[in-house]
Order: sequence, then structure tokens, then C-alpha cells
Amino acid sequence: MTQFTPFELVYGRKATLPIERVILSYPTKTINEENFEATLYQRTYQLIETLENNRRTAADNIKQPMEFKIGDQVLLHHTKAEKQWSGKFDPKWDGLFHIHKALGNRAYKLRLEDRILKKVAHGNWLKIYHAEGGKEGDKEREKSYKRRYLVSKLEKIKEALTCGTKLPKTEEWTPDNAQE
Repeated sequence: MTQFTPFELVYGRKATLPIERVILSYPTKTINEENFEATLYQRTYQLIETLENNRRTAADNIKQPMEFKIGDQVLLHHTKAEKQWSGKFDPKWDGLFHIHKALGNRAYKLRLEDRILKKVAHGNWLKIYHAEGGKEGDKEREKSYKRRYLVSKLEKIKEALTCGTKLPKTEEWTPDNAQE
């Protein structure tokens, strides 16, 4: 028995562990009793300092929730699109809504032009709208929203016809009934 590791025999030194690159370790040698306490305190202080720095960095990187003001232009996340693969390339955000009322706990009533939507939207499902194409972009977004609404109504009618159930009532598209 040589009492050396294979690494020491090949490279002539002790192996460095990956954790030792982050937290420097001291060479393993015999420490006399006078030095032991001072080394222990120094090492403990260094570990505590490293952990506190890591905690501060993690706390700074936490994303703060967005708060919206009345009148802000926002987009509403289309949650049904996450659960479907058929509309893979469809837009993931709907409408160009305005914050009509803040209800507390990051819940908001939305307004599309002059109509207030029935459903309440949580702040997690909203994002600020940044105009790209001006009024033309708004019109395209509303067309997309109307198209999605009409397709969902057609799917309900198709399902009713294939199952032989009562047809759903038909109505003209309005922003109020679009969220149903």
C-alpha cells in the first residue's frame, strides 16, 4: 500500500474538489492547538460571509410583481393557448385593454374601448403594452381577438351539432362577451 490516491500518483498533488473552487479550503495538515482556534474562527467567518453574499445576491434577483395604474394599456395572457397544441403559432397575448379599476390583491377590472369586461384579471396574467405599429397594431390585435372569439363560438356550435345537444345562443361579438 502506498497510501496515495491514484490522482496523487499521476499528478503529484492532491485533487481539488469542485466545491473548493467556490469555497477555498485550507491544506490538510496537522494544526497545533494554539493555531486551531484562530483557524476555525477565520474559516467560520469566511463561510458565513460567503453565505450572506449568496443570500443577498439571491434576494436582489427576485422579480418584483408589477403594479398597474388606472388607464394603463395592458395585454391579457391567453391561458387557453398554453394547454393546446393546435394554435402553436397563435398570439399568446390578447387585446389591448385598459385598466379600469384596481380591486386590490393585484386584481383588476379591464376595459376594451368603452366596454368593461365581466371577468377580473389577476396581475400575473397582465403585461404592459408597448406600441409598435401605432393604431394599425391596435386594429390587428383587435382583429386577432375577434377571430379567436368567433373560432371558439364555432367550435361550441360544431360540438353541439356532433353531440346532438342544444345549440348555444349566438350573439354578435362585443368585448364584454369575448371573455366568457
